[in-house]
Amino acid sequence: TVNAVFTVDGDNGNFGIGTAAPLSPLSIKASSGAAAVRFIGRASDNISTLGFYNSAESADGYYQSNSSWQRARADGGFHFRKGGTPTTTDTNAFTIQGMNLGVDTDQPSCALEVVKSGEARIKARSTNNNWAGLDLESNSTQSNYIFFRDNSAERARIQVTDGNEIVFQNTSSHTERMRINNAGVVTKPNQPYFQANGSGGAWVAVTSENSWNYGIHNNTASYWGEGTDRGAGYFTPSNGRFTAPVTGWYTFQCSIYVRNTNSVEGAYFHPQFFRNGILAYQNNKSPYKIMATKTTSNPEYMSAWWSENIYLLATQYVNVVVYFRSEGTWQHYPDYSIFTGGLIS
Repeated sequence: TVNAVFTVDGDNGNFGIGTAAPLSPLSIKASSGAAAVRFIGRASDNISTLGFYNSAESADGYYQSNSSWQRARADGGFHFRKGGTPTTTDTNAFTIQGMNLGVDTDQPSCALEVVKSGEARIKARSTNNNWAGLDLESNSTQSNYIFFRDNSAERARIQVTDGNEIVFQNTSSHTERMRINNAGVVTKPNQPYFQANGSGGAWVAVTSENSWNYGIHNNTASYWGEGTDRGAGYFTPSNGRFTAPVTGWYTFQCSIYVRNTNSVEGAYFHPQFFRNGILAYQNNKSPYKIMATKTTSNPEYMSAWWSENIYLLATQYVNVVVYFRSEGTWQHYPDYSIFTGGLIS
């Protein structure tokens, strides 16, 4: 049995199908789970269309479908598609293909792809003085990424690990350049820092000369033993050199313990920092640091300490150099010597 209900509301001109109270010029109500309205595609291409026109019927929007795709379009502006590629490709459109969403592209290659001929930007803006944000969430303990590409390859990426570390990588091979741990400490590149301790638990004689003595005494390479080196071997104990991994300002401190057994007052020495074999201060000049003894008969024990801020280019090195004057007999005690420094700016 088929029950058909047609209602014409003569007062307002509304026509109803399946409803006795039509509230619009055409009101259709299904009496079962079937669609209230069915549009059947034409035989030539299976396309069915529902059009919407302006009052002059000079512009339209339409919803169009066949067995593999659907397209909703406002004139020149909006495009929706699912499945295969339509015969006519609209521009300035939104496209859903598979489960990828494309803006101004009919072939989105990922979950969201935005294409623009000029500057392409994505904005999230709050209109009520609240915050705006972008959430990246994985479905497990995997990392989240932001990728930067040009038209040929990936150039850089930012990774947030499951351990709350932030990793910066670049080049197409994803070379790690910087890592910040969950405490906010930069762990790569390691903030260059070192501390070297003197090696030797006895007084050692120094040959006094009117010339610079590298490695504190007579260019003895084994003077320094490495205590701490945060990084990739920036300090080399065998030659007493700290090599800068990056350009910047570094601070250095050094202390040595010496004595002089001369019988002449006023014996002295100059402890200095050298940069690439030259006095390290600006314009290759360094103010003399003069340490003097004053005894005439008994040994004078001295702990000399000095510091200096030095600007280094990457790969330049700094080492300790001491100029012992020839008066008397100089000795030093390596175990009490410290040479330390690191990047400050």
